[in-house]
Amino acid sequence: MLLSRMHRVPITALAASIAAGSFHTAHADSSDPAPTQQSSLSARGRAQQQPITLATSVEFVQRASSLVSTVGGIVYLYKFGEESHLEREVRRASTKLAKAQEDYTEEGDEKVVDAQQRHSIKKQQRDEVLRASEELALVEEQNFQDPHNKHRMAAGRLKELCVMNGGCYVKIGQHLANLDYLLPQEYTDELSSLYANTPRTPLAEVREIIREELGSYPEDLFDEFSAEPIASASLAQVHTAFLGGRKVAVKVQHPSVGRTAFGDIFVMTKIVRYLERFVEGFTFGWLVDEIAPQLFLELDFENEAQNGRKAKKILEKEFGDRVVVPGVVGELTKKKVLTMDWEGGLEATDIEGLEREGLDKGQVARLVSEVFCYQVFQEGFVHCDPHPANLMVRTNSRTGRPQLVLVDHGLYKTLGEDFRLDYCDLWLGIALADIAEIKRVCLKMGSGKMFPLLAAMLTARPFDEILDRAAVSKGKKKGGAVEDQSGQSKGNNSMIRMYAMRYVKEIAILLDSVPRELCLLLKMQDCIRHIDSALGKPVNTLEVSALRANVGKLQHAMKEGGRGKGGWGRLVLRVRERVRYWWSWWRIRGLFFAIRKSVKA
Repeated sequence: MLLSRMHRVPITALAASIAAGSFHTAHADSSDPAPTQQSSLSARGRAQQQPITLATSVEFVQRASSLVSTVGGIVYLYKFGEESHLEREVRRASTKLAKAQEDYTEEGDEKVVDAQQRHSIKKQQRDEVLRASEELALVEEQNFQDPHNKHRMAAGRLKELCVMNGGCYVKIGQHLANLDYLLPQEYTDELSSLYANTPRTPLAEVREIIREELGSYPEDLFDEFSAEPIASASLAQVHTAFLGGRKVAVKVQHPSVGRTAFGDIFVMTKIVRYLERFVEGFTFGWLVDEIAPQLFLELDFENEAQNGRKAKKILEKEFGDRVVVPGVVGELTKKKVLTMDWEGGLEATDIEGLEREGLDKGQVARLVSEVFCYQVFQEGFVHCDPHPANLMVRTNSRTGRPQLVLVDHGLYKTLGEDFRLDYCDLWLGIALADIAEIKRVCLKMGSGKMFPLLAAMLTARPFDEILDRAAVSKGKKKGGAVEDQSGQSKGNNSMIRMYAMRYVKEIAILLDSVPRELCLLLKMQDCIRHIDSALGKPVNTLEVSALRANVGKLQHAMKEGGRGKGGWGRLVLRVRERVRYWWSWWRIRGLFFAIRKSVKA
């Protein structure tokens, strides 16, 4: 509706309306359907906007112009920029790998009927894929060192745009920094700095926001209030304060974010749609599609406080003092100001800090994986923005082992029970290499014939490794091409990126057809995978996911199973489910033990 009516509105009125976040309602006909959740979120965002002024209209035009200029410059660079020798070598190696992957994934020659010969041909083809991926990784590493390569220059321009415009630009840039398997290393390297290089609001403006929200200036509310923020993110910054001798953290929203977010998302969406239509290989529209409806929820700190309270109750019940969620000071929390207990720690990817504290990276990685798998498979209440700054680690004073401090609870997703159970089935199928089960669940989720692609996207591993695990589980193979996930190399990352590039159109179609919950989980898993990669991949997260999915299915059966049945009926059902649970547990443990053993051999 919004886009179809654009031609009816003069451009000056359009700029003013978008700058104030009022375009949708101001130009809605009486024939429009009832507001959806997304439009209600927009309304919540508009309630925080300032009145329409010439300044906001000019700001909208300036921000939109900077986006158009940057995108145009990047497109021109790739289309007409001079290609260096190393870039030509990268292109040559990429073409070689793409051809090897195509040969490997195609059906075998029908003339070859001997099973052993077919297996030998497939093994040769896979070996060629591995050689080509290692060759590509080598030339990519050499090209990465060149400060003037196209990827580096384009990523630099994109980072400058994010820093200049701030707000949701930084938010999207931060998520791009986690897409290790989709983007060249230059992009993830440049954009990772956005976690540290975020805007800061002057103290005078911070004081005014606190007065508007809480009724008094910070010096009247707190015993002490730090003039400088200790941390700043894309949407807000954090100050320390003391309240009755208790140290607290005060999160204050950047004033410009609420003013510009609606217009920024609108323009980004238009530009992304244009690029998807006219630039071959560009399919990142799903990223904007997922951020847009969630952004205004993240701007409501009362919603974040509610999420934090619920997460604290859930996680501390399961993990005890292994996980800490800061408590909320309710009387000093409003839509733009959140006050919570102070909890310190190191970023989860601060390798030097972890080593200095004597914390084991494997224990950190397992704890992170366990926490998020528990949220997904057992509770269905999931923190969907786990970038490194939101996952802090410190030494547990009681046990000496890692303790996880989970912050920033603005973006959560509550999974429907049917979806959660399907997701449990899917991960169990992937882990146990049950192709029929993978196909059944993926088809139910709307993937059609692209179920191998969906399985590969969820695990960031080629689908043929699932087939290899199937052979191991049936005793037909002693390991072969199967790899322990903790042993990924740069060559493997290059191979996965090439698979993603090859199927880029299919990925876009798939993301449009699967449930929205799945898209947010993919985003969450990108973040977790990035942290696991930074820690050196010391834990097989697929095994952790499968074990938690198995528990999730058992818990549901114990809670819901047998309703309407007599006492004996409930008993029989519960015994049957426990037998199924332990049988799956032994299969998972046995399969991954066999894989680890074969990798070491």
